[in-house]
Amino acid sequence: MWIDIIKIIGSFKDPFLKKLCHNIYNNNKDKLLIQPASLSTNHNYRSGLLEHILSMSRSALSLARLYKLDKDLVVTGILVHDIGKLSEIDYDYESTLTKDGNLIGHVVIGRDIALKEARKIKKFPKDLLIKIEHIILSHQGMFDWKSPKKPAFKEALLVHLIKLMDSQINLMDKSLNEDSESGEFTNHFNYFKTPLFKGTDGTK
Repeated sequence: MWIDIIKIIGSFKDPFLKKLCHNIYNNNKDKLLIQPASLSTNHNYRSGLLEHILSMSRSALSLARLYKLDKDLVVTGILVHDIGKLSEIDYDYESTLTKDGNLIGHVVIGRDIALKEARKIKKFPKDLLIKIEHIILSHQGMFDWKSPKKPAFKEALLVHLIKLMDSQINLMDKSLNEDSESGEFTNHFNYFKTPLFKGTDGTK
């Protein structure tokens, strides 16, 4: 997964976005290789964050082209939107939230990481940086989901929608895999709070 992500970064045409993502990922490689994406919801296992980011990036490459959006900006948004989770979640034998995670949260932490790294890059465009900041601050998409902003341009909206899609698919897979009911449907004690269809032969 790491090699595939580095190849995606290497394909960027924008030199500033390529440098930003390259620096952030190389500086945090050890954590990125093992970090879960959450404590108890989607991709909440070893290397889950990397799996989540790679899956989202692959979707973005196709969808950004389909909607004629800035591919490098969309994929950059995906690569850095959850980078704050490296400081929010303490991943050991049992994952827990750090003090920074509880008091500040990964959204703001991630924005600070992006700002710090961008400022090390000579002549990084201010209008490009503010778009990256906005994508990080709005990727949750809703105020109720602890998002300081809602997506205000198309690339930011696409990052939010791809994240939502990938998270929900992973959660449905998790619900199906963890269900022990016989028959065509799971019980309703899952994330979606409804019986999920497993297949006509009762298999998952």
